[in-house]
Amino acid sequence: MNIILIHGEDSTQGSLRLDELKDSARTKGLQIVTVEADSGKSLEETLSAGSLFDKHRLFVLENPGRLAKRDLDWLGKQGKNVQEALVLYSKGELRKEFLKKLPQGSKIELFRLPENLYQFLDSFYPGNSKKTLQILHQLIRTQPIEKIVYFLALRVRDLYWVTQDAQLLPYKEDWRILKILSQSKKFEKGKLLEVIADLAEADVVSKTSDNPMIGLLDQIIATQLE
Repeated sequence: MNIILIHGEDSTQGSLRLDELKDSARTKGLQIVTVEADSGKSLEETLSAGSLFDKHRLFVLENPGRLAKRDLDWLGKQGKNVQEALVLYSKGELRKEFLKKLPQGSKIELFRLPENLYQFLDSFYPGNSKKTLQILHQLIRTQPIEKIVYFLALRVRDLYWVTQDAQLLPYKEDWRILKILSQSKKFEKGKLLEVIADLAEADVVSKTSDNPMIGLLDQIIATQLE
């Protein structure tokens, strides 16, 4: 089996790579089959079943981190004997323990976010506007503003969720949850909801007027993080 793993925090680039592989498969006449990691059906049974259309197939399995241990063990030991292709796609970076389970020869493609994007997200809290703006204007030299705003919106969402219930966060790593919790405590009550509303309004304004998003984001940072 030809196995490709696409993973990493840069879900934008990861998704584009997945689309590229799907387009290539369609061009070659392959049938694309979506596989659910937690469908209740064994991975062996799914990948070994014959094609109804007598075609070669490209299997696409999203959220491979949810695979049951038995399925991951089978994939590592017997997956290479399956003749068709499998793409594993994860929006987050998978642990080394998972990677070690994959059969030898699997292709692993990791899409990481730029380091200064993490620095920007971590710097986003009240009293830190000057540093946040400085990192932002370094960041936009290499990254599209839409991508920056997208990940900022996710971070602000996480900061709000952790104040309500840490179990709402889609992360398993304790260190990440604790980092978000620590950052959220720097905001006064109600401030995060204001930021969320400001970001939503800025998105609408930037799409319906001549006001560029970078100027709107500058204003949010200057006023909300002063």
